[in-house]
Amino acid sequence: MRIYQTLLCALLMGALALPVTVSAQRTSGKYAFTLSDGYFLDLQNSYVEVVSAEAYNRSDAHNQAMQKIIERRSMATGSSSHVTIGADGSVSVESDHNVIVKARILNEYVQVMPHGYRVYLLVQTAKNPMYQYEPVSVSDYYSAGARVLVPGWAQLYKGNKTKGSLIIAAELLSVAGIVLCENQRSDYNNKALEQPRFAQQYYDKASNWETARNVSIGVAAGVWVYSLIDGLVSKGKQRVLVGRAPSRGLSLMPTLSDKGAGLSLAYHF
Repeated sequence: MRIYQTLLCALLMGALALPVTVSAQRTSGKYAFTLSDGYFLDLQNSYVEVVSAEAYNRSDAHNQAMQKIIERRSMATGSSSHVTIGADGSVSVESDHNVIVKARILNEYVQVMPHGYRVYLLVQTAKNPMYQYEPVSVSDYYSAGARVLVPGWAQLYKGNKTKGSLIIAAELLSVAGIVLCENQRSDYNNKALEQPRFAQQYYDKASNWETARNVSIGVAAGVWVYSLIDGLVSKGKQRVLVGRAPSRGLSLMPTLSDKGAGLSLAYHF
């Protein structure tokens, strides 16, 4: 029986370490959205999309990716065009025909390949050169909310599915350990009362299961605290936001009460 208890404790301690291990090994999600080549968002005045191209030279890959955007927008004219991207992300198009394309690069991700580079571009292209761009931003910010109180929920919401799933599994395993150990402890205490002749042996076993239960409680609490802190401070995968970017951090807000008016300091998660 002691072997099973030791194994259970080892599994529970391993469950506590799982989220930390994944956190240290996971790759940065800063540009995770770009890995989904073909992302497309149709807005009222513009399109937002992700294109990619691969070339031996990084600059060539960059220009080829942008060329795809121009080709898609000028395909109806039957004309060919040459694209030049400035250092500030501006785009100029040279063509034998009267082709005008208004586009801007919102973000870029460069992936080093064995024989060159693959460049992913998040581009916003106006449907008509006279149209104004909608405000579009890329953010890894997610509001915390009550979901941080549920282990793994905030991580899933932020796009960290592996971490969130492991946290949920660790918490469920810990809770299962608590239930199992408490049932065993209670069962041996009952046996000690029913069979006084072997009471000391049963009480010893009950004490061992009580220790395992307490370890399970500690692991469950540790996983919950880790999930809470990670859910509050960790960044999520980048996403495209249309409109004004959400505010966060410390800010001053006007307040009004029966004692008068003033300013209050607030922190936006």
